[in-house]
Amino acid sequence: MLHVFAKTTIGYSHIKNKMPCQDYSASYQDKERTIITCCDGHGGKAYFRSNLGSKMASTAVLNTLLTISPSMIYRLNPKDLENKIKLSILCEWNRMVEENLSKKKIKRSLAYYSIRKSI
Repeated sequence: MLHVFAKTTIGYSHIKNKMPCQDYSASYQDKERTIITCCDGHGGKAYFRSNLGSKMASTAVLNTLLTISPSMIYRLNPKDLENKIKLSILCEWNRMVEENLSKKKIKRSLAYYSIRKSI
């Protein structure tokens, strides 16, 4: 059996600018499947929650792929399966983002800074 792991490392510019690592990776393995995710954050101060977004994206991929049964893989045609997976990942990511926003509101000053920096 192949053994997998995930490792995400903060870059020099993020250390220098006292910014968190905005990337995230994860892995899952059991007897039936191996899943590896690597999510690249937006990067930059304007994307002040990018570190959370990349972690949520990785988690959404893992959660979604863990719900796919072998029978579903053989039952659906490849394009339908791909579309179902994409939609499920997006819905799971949106759910996690909305949950995070309900718990941690964005401060007006951060939202203004983010908008001004992106213009």
